[in-house]
Amino acid sequence: MILPIEQNLRLQMVASCMNVVHLLGQHPSPALLANLSAYENGEMTLDEIYERYHSRPRLDNNTDADAVAPRPPSAVPDDPHTAQDDLTLIQFVILQTTPLVGGFDSCHLERIHSSLFGDVPHSAPSYRNDVESSVSAILDTLPPVNYLQGKSPEDWSERASTLIHDIAELEPFDTGTPLTLHEFANQLARKNNLSLSWAAREDEGPELAPERSAEAEGSGGYFRRIVMLASDDDRARHSTSRGDLFHHRRSLDRDLPGLFL
Repeated sequence: MILPIEQNLRLQMVASCMNVVHLLGQHPSPALLANLSAYENGEMTLDEIYERYHSRPRLDNNTDADAVAPRPPSAVPDDPHTAQDDLTLIQFVILQTTPLVGGFDSCHLERIHSSLFGDVPHSAPSYRNDVESSVSAILDTLPPVNYLQGKSPEDWSERASTLIHDIAELEPFDTGTPLTLHEFANQLARKNNLSLSWAAREDEGPELAPERSAEAEGSGGYFRRIVMLASDDDRARHSTSRGDLFHHRRSLDRDLPGLFL
């Protein structure tokens, strides 16, 4: 059964996700782009695309390749690493329609990471070293009742971008921190009836070299090169605000509990 989302909304959602992927320096495979096109046209659900990848035969030395049932041509990349990268990106798109319910705490962030990278072999399932307590200290600054609800897009962008950047500086996960924080910020925005888009900082130019990916230079460096654009979903206000994750950066030794009151 096709997801009950209008085609233009599916197009916008996929385009937004692919913009993030571009900023990260990742390259979706032709197979994934073809599958997402089928989703945009209402020909497949995201769950069907995910299952197509998840049920992909994993060939090893003990498997007879000739005995594997044939797959539709170009449905899934033959290279296992490319297929795993595609699975993560599919999960990222799926989370736009079915976000994880959580309290925007360290556990919530960890669950998002696990959802995105749980299919990647040898991916660390939890926080790196002892960083969880530091992540908790930052997230504890969010008001537990409304999680920044009621803030203007301008105020929200400034506060949320500071929060995301400070977590990025900790590099909480061995891999996948930037994509995880993107989704965490997306869910926080939706909690506040806002929509987020991401763009390169104007002084960085419109294009980012692929070799300057987030994983190559560290999440903190990556988030210094982008801006967060928050838009009010209430079309009556048509309010959009830029939250610059460079200018709103602050060090972790400041008085965290007073910043989000």
